[in-house]
Amino acid sequence: MMRAILLWSALPGGSRHHFGSEIDVSDAAHTPNGYEVDLTPAECDGMFKEFHDWITEESEHDRLFGFKRVFIPGRGKVQPEKWHLSHIPTAREIQKNFSEQHIRKLFEESDIACKSAILDCLPQLLEDYVYPYFI
Repeated sequence: MMRAILLWSALPGGSRHHFGSEIDVSDAAHTPNGYEVDLTPAECDGMFKEFHDWITEESEHDRLFGFKRVFIPGRGKVQPEKWHLSHIPTAREIQKNFSEQHIRKLFEESDIACKSAILDCLPQLLEDYVYPYFI
């Protein structure tokens, strides 16, 4: 169950959004009035397709001011997220201070559900769900 959750939700302490270098994007110009964006693959391939195709094109030519998609098919075990952009220069600086020892200590001192299961397989969880996105 834990691995199923990690397909779509970050390991506590491992969320790239907490780096301060990540943003989720959608296309306000194509969002119907009153519609609440869910950030789903269906939206990216539907009403926001043109926008995400543009992001893909701009990214391939390094025209996104340092932003890139990190959750892409074939990288790690997290499901692809077209809406998620990472400011790579900033993320790389934060990643220098990320360590298994620090995350382990946070879990050991927390009262989180599944704590023992997480601690037992923390190195593999980091290899599958965190480190592949350190680009």
